[in-house]
Amino acid sequence: MSNTKTWCVNAFHALTVNTDGSAKTCCMATSDIPEKKVRVYKLTELFNDTHLEKIRDDLDQGIRNSNCDRCWEEEDAGRKSKRLRDNEHYEFQDTKSLRILELNLGNTCNIKCRTCSPWNSSQWIKEKYEIEKPNVSYGSFLSRFKVLHESFDDDALMWESLEEILPNLVQMDFYGGEPFLIKKQWNIIRIAVKEGYSKNLKVHYNTNGTIWNEDQIALLSDMRIADVSISADGVGDRFEYMRNLAKWPVVHDHISKAIEWRKDNQNVVLTLCYTISILNVWYINEIVEYGDLHGINVYLNLVHSPSHYNIQNIPDDIKIKIETHLRETIPSTHSSWYWLTGIIAFMHQKSYNPADWESFLKTTKIHDDYRNEDYKKTFSEFYNVISHHTNNLL
Repeated sequence: MSNTKTWCVNAFHALTVNTDGSAKTCCMATSDIPEKKVRVYKLTELFNDTHLEKIRDDLDQGIRNSNCDRCWEEEDAGRKSKRLRDNEHYEFQDTKSLRILELNLGNTCNIKCRTCSPWNSSQWIKEKYEIEKPNVSYGSFLSRFKVLHESFDDDALMWESLEEILPNLVQMDFYGGEPFLIKKQWNIIRIAVKEGYSKNLKVHYNTNGTIWNEDQIALLSDMRIADVSISADGVGDRFEYMRNLAKWPVVHDHISKAIEWRKDNQNVVLTLCYTISILNVWYINEIVEYGDLHGINVYLNLVHSPSHYNIQNIPDDIKIKIETHLRETIPSTHSSWYWLTGIIAFMHQKSYNPADWESFLKTTKIHDDYRNEDYKKTFSEFYNVISHHTNNLL
């Protein structure tokens, strides 16, 4: 580590695979490796690509490469970025080696979250087609997303190369789609258990909480660390609005099962992940209270894009009301302020873009009408706060 101000463990030791089979340094990175995908390139080939080497060279020289702008932006706002958080966990002896994988294995999913898209959830495709009404057949529209499945089919080179590097990995992060639905990744987990690699391996899952398979959970119990984060962008009716097709009583039951699983396994780390957007920023206190009630920590995540969900694009006078509300409903002594201080600073970091705010209003109304939902009703407290800024668009 030659420059601690810009060095990042992910740039020098990690690789993220996107849902379309492309790759980049990490989930926060703004640029992908050009023209190369895991279907025909080995993971080690991607890791050693010149695109990533340029990023490493810049970071090594103390240059803030633009690929990492989302982390720089959070750090400038006083929030501990992914770069800083991940740097705390690992310090490898070698200067460069592939030790950490983040795998977004296609868009197979059983729900359609408000801040998601067809590229991350198969459930979104029909809705996007029927709303946008493109001048093509549905079959033709559907073919646009074929790459999301081809990249990870049985012939994809990624699976062979993943088995090759499995003994050297210290961490694998699984996202989706919904990772618990991806059968091939469970085969990798079984190999890790059979060969004993699991004893040195941390696995992280970001799951929507709708699935709880005891056989799969038993495999995770064999890992050095099993880190399971259940996405919950709300509680009750607000959860079901944010994560359409998921049912809160089912997810609540699975959270309860996960808590019991944690009691029996010291290697289990369990969190709730609340992804903050314009839609739900007012209600952070509700998930904090739920976490406190059930003895489970809450990680507060941020939507950077699409920009019409980014909390920086809330009108500035409303931002002040949001900050006041959060300070009134969550004690400053609460552990969540570890995240909230940076989140509030991030929100105020830029003045809002009126075009993005208008897009937020229009987009919310369009999907409300399609899904027969009503943001004004489900999020009535916040709607009353923003009603003077809606211009009759919501």
